[in-house]
Amino acid sequence: MSQPLPNPYEHELPPEALILGRPVAWALTVCFLALITVPSLWQDGREWSRDQGWIPAVEFVRTVRGVDAPGRAMADRLRTYEQSLEQHLEWARPLRQWAQRQQTKWLGAGNHKVALGSEGWMFYRPEIKALTGYGPLREEPQSVASDPSLRAWQPPLQPILDFAEQLQSRGIELWLVPVPMKESIYPELLGGQASGPVVHPDQAEFYGTLSANGLKIIELNQFLWDMKLQDSTQGPVYLRTDTHWAPRAMQGVAALLAEKLGQVQTPQALRKMVTGAGDLSEKLDLGVEGKPEEVSIQVPPRITSAAAARITLLGDSFVNIYRDPGLGFGEGAGFGEQLSSALGEPIEIIGINGGGASQVRQRFASKTPAELNRIRIVIWVLAARDLFLGRAESQANQVTWEEVKFPAKVLKPSELVGEFTEARVMATVVEISPIASDLNPQATTYPNAVVAVKYRVEQVLSGSLLPRDITVYQWLFKQRAWQPASKLKPGQQLSLKLLPWNEARDAFSANQFDEFHDLEPYWGEP
Repeated sequence: MSQPLPNPYEHELPPEALILGRPVAWALTVCFLALITVPSLWQDGREWSRDQGWIPAVEFVRTVRGVDAPGRAMADRLRTYEQSLEQHLEWARPLRQWAQRQQTKWLGAGNHKVALGSEGWMFYRPEIKALTGYGPLREEPQSVASDPSLRAWQPPLQPILDFAEQLQSRGIELWLVPVPMKESIYPELLGGQASGPVVHPDQAEFYGTLSANGLKIIELNQFLWDMKLQDSTQGPVYLRTDTHWAPRAMQGVAALLAEKLGQVQTPQALRKMVTGAGDLSEKLDLGVEGKPEEVSIQVPPRITSAAAARITLLGDSFVNIYRDPGLGFGEGAGFGEQLSSALGEPIEIIGINGGGASQVRQRFASKTPAELNRIRIVIWVLAARDLFLGRAESQANQVTWEEVKFPAKVLKPSELVGEFTEARVMATVVEISPIASDLNPQATTYPNAVVAVKYRVEQVLSGSLLPRDITVYQWLFKQRAWQPASKLKPGQQLSLKLLPWNEARDAFSANQFDEFHDLEPYWGEP
């Protein structure tokens, strides 16, 4: 019987062995099991003692089995479960913040939303992708790993052209004012080199197509680049720790538009200093108070009678910054106020944070023919990143381009059951806007959001309203804290106080998660 050949390298690679005794092996096993089970059991016990009815272990079993939502895709159920985890697991966020502080301090690293530049500047990663990605004209290839539950994506070109055509048929001019991305104007702070603004390769063709179809494009890249040359004496044109423009850039663009409209006024304005924590600083989520950013805003005198204005301003948070106190930089001094002051005439302002792509057009389309007859110009101000994000990034950032049609006649609640003022009803939840199903308020762009909920009115307890299906807006979260509507489920019945939507003034500029697009939603309170 032949003997096995000796290993010729045995003298170079001596055998090694790691031998653990039984007590040590048991100790390591117990430590590992404790590490993966104790936090969950601790959270289960904490929730049980609070009697809040949401136990992670129980909810996970219910989610996998589909107890609460039969027929829903497993991916949808797991996303809902992850949302609940973010809401309830209080111990996870401090650990994440500690890890982020170490990465930022020692490695100079941001996170999946924020890129750190030089000189203390912060930049929004989706904007960087909007400059370098596929954009609005080139079709993005489908990955073999694409999530099949992703919604079909509508590129922005056709919805914008359709909107402009409908306005033109009513004798209304459309001026499109895309606000450049901060990275376009300050590429050197991200390590780039440029002798002029950095733009997406499709920009010239995209804007050219819009111009050829009758839109007036106010292209601001070079304008803001030239303003930047005066930064050393007048301050930057963008906020250092926020995605938005600085007051002097906003005021400069307002004056530019007033000049193009042929009406430049120079009214007296009150100047005041405001401080705010930038939205990028919040997104970095270090868990410590950052250094607030201080800016000087110009608060112009209020010009009344906007209901009779010939100009309507549509916009997103670039219109609401310095106007909406929820954004943290004061109020009464936003782009609409600056433009109205520069023109010396009232304008109508429709500004929705995060809703510059579709929701402002939907609200404008809900106007009656009589209201549309007085409007001669629509000025549409929105973040340029919404125009140049590709399919995947648009869906990841909840940017949708819906086709908006002007109805021949708009039915108001007052036309259905007389003058509607208020009602208390018993109603059943039919459906919650699915776009809000996988949100984390701590990671969203804006601190306040409302969600659209479809209800079936079962009984009218007080007030004048017919039992029927309605769409109701409710607070989803305020100052990043979940509100009762976040726990609603189809089939749930509850008492609801209904008000006309136009009475919910503090919610008008909030981010709106709405895939139902009811022309006249109600406002609902528990």
